[in-house]
Amino acid sequence: MREGRWQSRELPGLSWELIRGDFLKTLDAAPSVPDIIFYDMFSSKTCGDQWTRDAFLQLFAACAGRPCELFTYTCATASRVAMLAAGFVVAKGRPTGEKVETTIALTPSAWRAPQSERLELLGAEWLAKWRRSTAQFPGWLPVEQRPEFEQKISTLPQFLKAGS
Repeated sequence: MREGRWQSRELPGLSWELIRGDFLKTLDAAPSVPDIIFYDMFSSKTCGDQWTRDAFLQLFAACAGRPCELFTYTCATASRVAMLAAGFVVAKGRPTGEKVETTIALTPSAWRAPQSERLELLGAEWLAKWRRSTAQFPGWLPVEQRPEFEQKISTLPQFLKAGS
């Protein structure tokens, strides 16, 4: 741990490496494509740039089309829609601490994997909540582009599959 690296003795494929610095600026320095990401950033009020569509687009690109699962404590509508807009498939995560629900974001190839059937994807109920939300549209999105954005989110495969 002092060296910023860890390798499991029981599972040879399980390891991590600490890369110091601003997450988004050092993301491209990662030694390999991630399989699992624990996204434990401060809140969007403190680290707003880490919870945007652009941040998740960069993270999605870093996954390089491979199966990857991202786990985070947030269940904020704005964060989830940013993940969806970036290309992730989004599911409900397990409770932790005082949080009743967390979030799991998957690359499309991770969603197609057999083990993804265990997840509860966001569906019609979440879509209805999103449509009522004050966080429905990102602040950077021009008003005239909102109908197109809403159409894009509403017709994502995970919502069509759920019959939403």
